[in-house]
Amino acid sequence: MKFATSPPPLVVVGVKTDSGAYQVVKAAKSFALNMLGKEQKGLAFTFFKNATVADGKLSGQAYRKGTTGAPLLEAAPGAVECKVTAIVEQGDHYIVVGEVVEAHQPKPFTGRPDTAILEMKDLGD
Repeated sequence: MKFATSPPPLVVVGVKTDSGAYQVVKAAKSFALNMLGKEQKGLAFTFFKNATVADGKLSGQAYRKGTTGAPLLEAAPGAVECKVTAIVEQGDHYIVVGEVVEAHQPKPFTGRPDTAILEMKDLGD
């Protein structure tokens, strides 16, 4: 789904200043926010360390490139692709503001969408 709203929707993410992800986002000037389902806690922990691309997979996970070139996880029930509009350094993180350019939902959610997506608080300490 492409967005043609004015102003376009924005997403704000925090990225550690010493992470490889920041270097990729800065160079590409775009990113995808893949949203995992509540049952995908194990998969979430896969991406708490540096991601690798091997055998056509991202950290062992099937993916495809979105319209921005950012990776979209095949297992993710939803994703948004964003074009970077601003980066602000704040402490040990960069705050990256992205304009949503496309949203993906490969199949309908079962039940309420707001309860289907995994949140950081669901991962525990």
